[in-house]
Amino acid sequence: MLKKLFGVVEGFYGFPWSMADRKEIITFLGKKSLNTYIYAPKDDPLHRFKWEKSYDKDFIEEFRVLINHSINNNISISYAISPGQSIKYSSEEDANTLMKKFSLFYDLGVRIFSLFLDDIPEKLANADDSKKFKNLFKAQSYFINEINFKLKKIDKSNSLIICPTIYRGDPFNDQSKIFKEELNKDIYIFWTGPEVCSKNIPVSDALNFTDGFGVEPLYWDNFPVNDASMVSELHIGEYKGRDPELLNCSNGILLNPMNQARSSKIAISQLSDYIKDPINYNPKVSHKRAIEEIAPKCSKSFYAFSKFCTESPLDSKKPIIYEKIMNPVIKKLESGNIISGLKLLNKNIVEIDEMTTDITKNCDERLLKEIKNWLDELKNWNETLKITICLINSYTNSYSNGEMLIKKKSEIEKNIELLESKLIELIKQKTNIGGNIFREFVYKNLLKARGYLTLYV
Repeated sequence: MLKKLFGVVEGFYGFPWSMADRKEIITFLGKKSLNTYIYAPKDDPLHRFKWEKSYDKDFIEEFRVLINHSINNNISISYAISPGQSIKYSSEEDANTLMKKFSLFYDLGVRIFSLFLDDIPEKLANADDSKKFKNLFKAQSYFINEINFKLKKIDKSNSLIICPTIYRGDPFNDQSKIFKEELNKDIYIFWTGPEVCSKNIPVSDALNFTDGFGVEPLYWDNFPVNDASMVSELHIGEYKGRDPELLNCSNGILLNPMNQARSSKIAISQLSDYIKDPINYNPKVSHKRAIEEIAPKCSKSFYAFSKFCTESPLDSKKPIIYEKIMNPVIKKLESGNIISGLKLLNKNIVEIDEMTTDITKNCDERLLKEIKNWLDELKNWNETLKITICLINSYTNSYSNGEMLIKKKSEIEKNIELLESKLIELIKQKTNIGGNIFREFVYKNLLKARGYLTLYV
């Protein structure tokens, strides 16, 4: 029976973590009673595109230190190679080159090795492979078994994890059929669930995988990762949608974290809670507790900030916080209660100001650096609303005995100019804060002000 693995796989696209980040995360994994860290950053060229090349002495020494640190924290480190772009499955030379690299990390203390064959074409690319194998999956099963045999020959305690080319969706396909028939049963197989980034993972997914592949899945859970099309998102929300029975029917769960290492601790902490008691796991309670641990000096404000960052694969709707803030204001304004509406809006603005100020002053500097773009955009949206209030006041208070006060013209024009420049600034930002309801509200009042000047001045 395979040991269940829980922790993280640093498997995202984008700038890899620093060794300091990895040490900090490994310490945190140990603190949270998790047991595994996999080194697999997609943008490390020696992991993927130049997999056959050797690391320099400095990296090897840094990795040796990292392994010693992991041992002290009861964490197993796995080193991963992703050679699928260029590997020749029929080549003994390629197999030996890969094993030479694995052997180097074995000498450093690694005992779990990972072979990733994801994000590649589903057809054989090499002529020699096409002559020897019927299809890609026949070639891969041969090669995987060969590497597993070589690893076991070095040390029977060595383990192999693979990430297959088809790693999500329907587990009944040509790949699973061949792997079920041919792969050794002591090999871990990664699976992301129904989708690449699965909103929900029901226990039926694990049972179907086991039926299709002949072994239980090891879940590569693509949360809180925010690479590729998700770079504008900060995934600091709830970890949810995982069936309580999933742990009984799988070989574990490894989160794929964000480029932002410290922010990823929020999800890691929740994974730990889920694993400890999946039946009674409460995402809302665990999420709040995680934030209290990660940002203890400003936890109330950070929790409020997280409500502006809920958009993720696990929560596909736009953050509802915007509707909660804006809809009552809009309702009052549209019914003619201008003073009451602006008073309510100003109250919300003050609360956001206090929240962002508290985080800026009291959040850990390294964590603050990671969330800065999103926090700055929220501040900018708040400033935009302040200008919008001034704009509404300037054109609604510009009547005297039914006539336009000419002196208000310059004030309105100034606010229009300020608001337009602020909107341009926000459009240039790449983060995801600032819901449509904000934009619609601001644009609507901008158009009102322009129309007001056209009609009355």
